[in-house]
Amino acid sequence: IDSDRNIPANAINGFSLLAIFLVGSVYYYLTSSFSISIITTIIMLIMAFFFTAVASYIVGLVGNSNSPVSGMTITAVLFTGGLLYIMGFEGINGMVATLGVAAIVCCAACTSGDVCNDLKTGYIVGSSPFRQQIMQIAGIAVASLIMAPVLQLLHDNTPGGIGGRELSAPQAGLFAELAKGFFGTGQLPWNMVLIGT
Repeated sequence: IDSDRNIPANAINGFSLLAIFLVGSVYYYLTSSFSISIITTIIMLIMAFFFTAVASYIVGLVGNSNSPVSGMTITAVLFTGGLLYIMGFEGINGMVATLGVAAIVCCAACTSGDVCNDLKTGYIVGSSPFRQQIMQIAGIAVASLIMAPVLQLLHDNTPGGIGGRELSAPQAGLFAELAKGFFGTGQLPWNMVLIGT
C-alpha cells in the first residue's frame, strides 16, 4: 500500500554519496588541503551518523523543543578540534575545518529531527512516506539556496553584522572561541571543559 512506500534504498545511497562528495569538496575549497578534507569528511560522517540517530529519537519521542542540537554541536567542535590538533593541523585551516564539521553535523541533526517529526505526523494521518520524503529533499534543496544569501544580506546590512549587538549569536560565538582555543590565540578554560560546563 502507498503508506508503506519509501524512496528506494539505491536512491538514498546515491543521494548520500553525492552529499558526501559535495561536503568533501566544500572542505577542500575552504582549506585547500586534500589531507584535512579527507579527515574532516570522515569525522563528519561518523559524528553525523550518531547524532542524527540521537536527534531523531529524541524528537520522535518528545518533540522538536527538546532536541539537544547545541550540545551535539559543541561536542562536534571539541572532538574535531581535539583530533585535528593532535594530528598536527593548526592555524586558520584547523579552525575552518573544525567549524565546517560542526556546521554540517548541526544541520544534519536539525534536519533529521525535523524529518522524523514530519514522518511521524504523516504516519498518524495516513500520508505517503514516499511523497513526504521527496518534498523533504526538495525543501532542503530550496532552503540551502535561499538561506545563505539571506544571512549574508542580514550580516551586510545590520550594524555590527551577525554577532553584533542587534543580531547577537552567543552559540556561534562560543563555537568560534572553542576553535580559537585549539588553533588560534585564544585560551580554553580546560577545567570548565573537563567538568562539562
